[in-house]
Amino acid sequence: MRWLLNALFVVFFSTNFLFATQKVDRKIRYKIEDLILAKNKDSALYYLNNHPKTEYLQQLYKLVESDFTSLKLHRVFLPKVSLRYANNYKKISDFIDEVISFPKTNQEIDFDFVMIKWNQFSYLLNDRFIDESYEVYKSIEKYINQFDISNPQVAKANLRIKTHPLIIHIIKKETEKGKKLAKECIEKAKELNDLELQVIFNQHLISFYVEENKLDLYIKTAEETLEIAKQINNKEQYYMLLMDLVNAYIYKGGYEEQVLSSLEELYDFEHTKGTTYIFYTQFVSSNASNKVLMDRVFKKFEVNSILEFVAKIQPICKKNLVDNDYIKFLNYASTALYYDKQYKEAFNLKEERVQLTREVYSKKLSESLAKYEVDQAINSKQNEVQIEREKAKLYLIIACLCFVLLVVSFFVIKKIRKQSKLLAQKNEIINQSLDEKELLVKEVHHRVKNNFQIITSLLDLQNEEIKDKNILDVLEKGKNRVKSMALVHQKLYLNKTGLIDIKDFIESLFKEITQIYKFNKDVVLKTEVDHFLFDVDTANPLALILNEIITNSFKYAFENDVKNELFISLKKDKSQNYILIVRDNGKTISETIDFENSNSFGLKLVKRLTKQLHGTFNIIKNGGVTVEITFKDTITRKQQT
Repeated sequence: MRWLLNALFVVFFSTNFLFATQKVDRKIRYKIEDLILAKNKDSALYYLNNHPKTEYLQQLYKLVESDFTSLKLHRVFLPKVSLRYANNYKKISDFIDEVISFPKTNQEIDFDFVMIKWNQFSYLLNDRFIDESYEVYKSIEKYINQFDISNPQVAKANLRIKTHPLIIHIIKKETEKGKKLAKECIEKAKELNDLELQVIFNQHLISFYVEENKLDLYIKTAEETLEIAKQINNKEQYYMLLMDLVNAYIYKGGYEEQVLSSLEELYDFEHTKGTTYIFYTQFVSSNASNKVLMDRVFKKFEVNSILEFVAKIQPICKKNLVDNDYIKFLNYASTALYYDKQYKEAFNLKEERVQLTREVYSKKLSESLAKYEVDQAINSKQNEVQIEREKAKLYLIIACLCFVLLVVSFFVIKKIRKQSKLLAQKNEIINQSLDEKELLVKEVHHRVKNNFQIITSLLDLQNEEIKDKNILDVLEKGKNRVKSMALVHQKLYLNKTGLIDIKDFIESLFKEITQIYKFNKDVVLKTEVDHFLFDVDTANPLALILNEIITNSFKYAFENDVKNELFISLKKDKSQNYILIVRDNGKTISETIDFENSNSFGLKLVKRLTKQLHGTFNIIKNGGVTVEITFKDTITRKQQT
């Protein structure tokens, strides 16, 4: 999987920087590509005829003119458009299935077809569509098996698709099985004298060395593979390996000369120049105290300090890098500034990285939830149509039975029995449909839950790289907020009504936070909360508000070896407003604190969420802290608007 991700990384910079030299509006190019994906031939030709034809656009023109049937042109088009939809590759896969059919002739293997299908199952695996990927793999395997394996082209095609079981071994972390298969494939590639396949399977092999933390063996094998890659006419593959080596060199240390010479080579190649900025920043962050090395880097970029270096390349990276790669740059740059004692600038970059990370994964979460809602709406509509069809059939059958009853009474019993059997069969079909719907809902729930787990895991990984306690605290708070949202999703899924029992949620949230902040004596929770049911539009912001307030009590109010108490009340007044009161018996906040002008992110978040609920927020200091919030549910808010 690591090899596939690196391949996508290289293709991105290949398309990004090469296209910049072609002087064609990127939006126009994307528009044409999307029209091709929609198989809208006339509109695609209109845009192609009204814009300068670069080499790539000329190939797209020929592809459209061929009615999307040319496999050679698809091998140009598909890799570029697949990168844009790397996180939604299913759309590309469906397009391939629609326009590309299996070759009719079985006289000679079509290697273009093999390569397209190989890329298809590889991208599907990368996007975690494992079942769909396996179906493509089995179909291409069946296609290849109809040819004579003694033919070198057939043998190479058969060997190439072995990357599928290899990637499955990587996903399942079956290191020993994976290494054994990779080594067998390397030997077969040598027998076939195919240098490209040797490079591909060596890349898979070193992925397993990463899993085993065998960095020296990884570097040695990667260096040997790089020498092989020099002999083939595939610059992207060579530079991809070179980037892997640079990353390993920097991480290992002691390879400073190799790193600098490799970076010079990567910097001079236009397709990887953008990537090089990240590596230079990583190198600076790892060697900030080495004045000799820093002077060489400063001379390269015509700057005099780390601060100037970061300031010079940050705008370039922000303009040309995708969000995830720009996050990497921000991480290395902030680390370099920290070691250079530029604490304020380092903290600002860390803050920007945290904010961008939050935006990226919030966007993915929103897309996932939106997809879930769309799927639900589609399923609901399909069920309505199905029920109407069943009704129509039933009415027709009843009419026929009435007619038969009028004509001859002799067949009444026979017809009734036949009808009962037919209805039983239809009920079975309906039950099967309901089972399928329930399975789909479970799958959507599983994917959304995985998204929450991915976000939490990514924040945990970020924690390992950060030494600044303030930033660690910010990330920890963000992780807790994600957990509270995940808990809302869990309660929503378990309740078939689609509503959340807030009393049950509060008790679950309290248990979750108690597990994080452990005291010598248990914190006692007292509640006066009715079993109010809220939809997700009210439950989500309310959950985040409760998370912030309860967490704040555990962090700043409660103490060890003291009887700590937390009181939560939620009532409904005559005006249909809800009144939430959270009170602790911990330390009283200083009278000098100005809550109205506080810069606390948590306090700002609570105020903003309260405003979102059309509510008011108030803090009372009385031998502890009492937070009082009034808010309205979704129905009341809509009535007022």
